This record gives sequence, C-alpha cells and structure tokens, in this order.
Amino acid sequence: MHINSDKENNHKILNKITFVGTANLGSNYGADFNSKIFPTDQIYTLLNNIAEDPRVYIDTADTYLNAHELIGNLAPKILNNKISTKIVINKMSTSKSIIEQVKKSLHTVRQGTFFGVMLHNTDSVEDSKLPEIIDGLGQCIELGLTSFIGASCYEPETLVKIKSKFKKMTHFQIQGNVFNQKSANSLELLDLVKDNSHIYVRSIFMQGVLLAKSAELPKFFDSEVTVFEKFEKFCEFKNISQYKCCIDFANSIRWSAGVVAGVNSIAEYKKLISEIYAPQVIFEFPNFAMSNFHSDTRNWS
Repeated sequence: MHINSDKENNHKILNKITFVGTANLGSNYGADFNSKIFPTDQIYTLLNNIAEDPRVYIDTADTYLNAHELIGNLAPKILNNKISTKIVINKMSTSKSIIEQVKKSLHTVRQGTFFGVMLHNTDSVEDSKLPEIIDGLGQCIELGLTSFIGASCYEPETLVKIKSKFKKMTHFQIQGNVFNQKSANSLELLDLVKDNSHIYVRSIFMQGVLLAKSAELPKFFDSEVTVFEKFEKFCEFKNISQYKCCIDFANSIRWSAGVVAGVNSIAEYKKLISEIYAPQVIFEFPNFAMSNFHSDTRNWS
C-alpha cells in the first residue's frame, strides 16, 4: 500500500508526539508468548526521561494494574500535563461520576492536570448515555483537570461517529500497523485532522507480534504464517529491521499526530525514541493481508 511518498514527511515526524504505554508497569502485558513486565528498578529512570523530553508523553488507563500508583509514587508532580489516561464507563456513569473518576485518577498519579482523558470502552456504551458522559468530560476541562478529551477506538467508523456528535472531543487513539492498514488511507480521519483533531496510532507492533519471527509464532497464528513470511522477506529485501518498518509505516500515516507504543526496558525506550525520530526509510508498503479476526487483539484472549 502506498501511504505517503512525500519525503517532507521526515520534517513532520519531528513534530509528532510519542506516547509511551504503561500497561506493563505493574503487570504482564501483551501476547501470552511475549508478555513482559517493565523492570521495577528502571521505572523511575523511565518516568524521569519522559518528563525531560518535550516530545514524549505517557499513555495510561485506570484499568492498568498498579500503573497509576507507580507513576504517583515514583514521579509526583514532574509529569504535569504529560499524561494521557483512559477511563472505563458503564451504564451507571453520570457526568458527576466521570468528574470524580478523573479527580481520583489525578490524585493517584499525583499530578496537577492530565494532558488528555479518553473514553476506553466506547463500543460498549449506549448512545443515549454518551451526551451526559461527554458533558462530564467537558466539565473536567473547565475545572482544569485535563487539557483535552477524546476516545480510544478500534474502528475508524466509531471515531468518526463520536467526533460528529461531540465536537469537544479532539484527541483520539486508533489501531494501525502494517498488518492492519484499513484506516491508514481514511479520508474521513484526514478531514478530522484538518478540523483540529489529533489522532494517535497505537498497536504499531501489535503487542510485539510483528517483531517475532514466523517460526516462533504461537499456534493461534498458524493460518497467517504466510503473511508473516511475506513481511520478513519484504524487510530483508529493503534491508530494514521489522522494528523500523513498523515505525516507518506508523510515521507515514498522514492523519497521525504521533504513536502510542510500549517498551520493556530503558534500552527499548531509547531505541523507540531514536527510531521514531530518525529519517523515514520506507514510503511504500505492500498490503500484508492478515484477516481482521487475527489482527484484532480483542480476539487473542
């Protein structure tokens, strides 16, 4: 697939934001065969490095086990307006409970304000409940609890639908990687960006699966081995690592304001930042046609 051949994209990369995921700070995260916990003795260094780099922010959620507590205990006050968190809502949620939920999360991470607060489970919320919930998030901005509000989505259609109804939501996350390219050329997402929305691409490594060798994959991906082999051969032909190829794909998406990615160590963090802001090498990508079922991480459990 041809995403964006304009080599001025290398200049645009410098202005993109990188969100470092924290799902593995307090527990295993990722595909079962590849899940890891970030080393406890390196968390302080990680959080301080992020605090000192204006290009890098934190992505977290109130459902990430111990992540909020670790951030609050190890980096109080130094990550002010650098944390984007996601909250889970349910049929009992109200505008008042949303505000209290955000206040509680902010107290736990021990910062003055969030950069962004996003809805984590938009697909499971009744449309009739959303106006009150969004109103609560809007009040969070007015109260100075967060700078931006938005949603983390799986499908571009969901993102477009939510944005069309709630203009105050300006920051979003959506899946995108070389094996899941369906949203990469979305003109609707590009129009939203032109209208002052910010969309960040997540799951760029598909929880580390895209970095594995085809011979090392779990049985779940048996029917997709040929796709992985095609990807390996493409990277070998282009003389590029699978890691860098995944990053170049994410950086080439025209609507992307940045990426969300996890790391397993300080060394990985340094590698991630170095590769993201390095010049883009690949500008055209084949359509690695993995099935929608296998590329959707919700089906992995």
